[in-house]
Amino acid sequence: MIIDKLKNIELHKKYAFWAVIFGIAFSLLIPLRTVPDEPLHIAQAYSISNQLMGTKVNINGSVAERSDDFTNYEYTDHYSWDLYVKYWKSLLSPIENETMVPTGQKEISTRYPYVLAALGITIGRLFHAGTGITLNLGRLFNLLFFAACGALALKLIPFGRELLFVILLLPMTIQQGMSFSYDVMVMALSFLITALFIRDNMSENLTKKQIVKSVVIQFILAALIFPIKSHAYVLFFLLPVYTLIHHFLNAETKRKILIAVRIFLLLAVVTGIIFWIFTALHPSFIPEKTSYVAWAKEDGYTLSYVLHHQLKIMYAMFLTLNYKFDYYFVTTVIGTALGPLTLPLPNSLNYVFLVLLVLASLHNRDQEIKLSRNIKILFFWIFIVTVLAIFLGMIIAWTPISSNYVLGIQGRYFLPVLFMAWILLDSPKVTISERLKEKVVPATIIMDIITVLFILGYGYIYRI
Repeated sequence: MIIDKLKNIELHKKYAFWAVIFGIAFSLLIPLRTVPDEPLHIAQAYSISNQLMGTKVNINGSVAERSDDFTNYEYTDHYSWDLYVKYWKSLLSPIENETMVPTGQKEISTRYPYVLAALGITIGRLFHAGTGITLNLGRLFNLLFFAACGALALKLIPFGRELLFVILLLPMTIQQGMSFSYDVMVMALSFLITALFIRDNMSENLTKKQIVKSVVIQFILAALIFPIKSHAYVLFFLLPVYTLIHHFLNAETKRKILIAVRIFLLLAVVTGIIFWIFTALHPSFIPEKTSYVAWAKEDGYTLSYVLHHQLKIMYAMFLTLNYKFDYYFVTTVIGTALGPLTLPLPNSLNYVFLVLLVLASLHNRDQEIKLSRNIKILFFWIFIVTVLAIFLGMIIAWTPISSNYVLGIQGRYFLPVLFMAWILLDSPKVTISERLKEKVVPATIIMDIITVLFILGYGYIYRI
């Protein structure tokens, strides 16, 4: 009877429960400041908290934090049992030094993704809580927001729910969802936009008023995502635009728009080829410049350098996909390299999660609705262009000219568009039964439990 009751719990409620459970577990197993770039993200949340409390925001040009909050947790890429024990003991340690000290971190221009984490930090500081409690309150506020958005997306989406469930509970998604990173907002809002878009274009019982309201919400969410990660996710704006065209224009107007889009794309390709040939024949047309990659202490790429060395860039892209595909698109997407990407988990977890993603993507033979060809084409191009934008951004921002590969890419950057890629596998030609598809949900939960146990096991086996 208990099992039957558990089966009848709605999917979005199951997700909300397990997201919080696994998020808290990950927060207890992945020490503060060890998620990628977390010291920077904590500083941004802290600067907002300083403003809320009316204390010094900056000291000597850098964000100020309580001395204990800044010094008690240091970045580490070495996980051990001693590290876990030290971290767990510190969680309940009282605050000793609340003097504000400079952190060396500068404020960034886009700080609104850190507001919720800042509220958590502020509550901890108001009660003079220790560092462990204060900073983990910031993580907890982000986690609750992410879990709520994920649950709402699952409730709204009428198609691909199992796939979205698996993606929301991938180890990397859980880690980023409970962290201070702006990934929390990017992923949460991108999943919401995608769910609203699919609902609006696959449900027949929505009124025009409901669709307009949904489109406005999608534009707002896309606008919130737009400034983050160098505008790499700009194509999310296409989703509400498509919805407006689909619902409010007649067939003839749609046909004309489609023709116009095809002509535009053709002209863009032709213009690109002509520009490529022209710059190759007249290299002085665009002055060749390089930048400076601080971490490598070498010259780096600029857009003008990329235009002058297109074959070199294409070759670097080829080598990157050839030699680093597994790391960029599997290991750091699924999350078998957690923490600062140095907490390794068995490759077997990758294979199981990949199987679950495939099963969740396949068409349910008992379901009559399916994605339209136009939506699949739209998803395909949003995914491809977003991936290319991320690659180009990392070439310019992070890769030294001496490197034969594109450096700095992490699979977590692709999580906001991962659903769009995997749902392309859905086809009435390849189907699975509803009963088998339902097994994906408990299997995903079991795999996350195993992941938590592996993280614990890694620290225990390699205890020093």
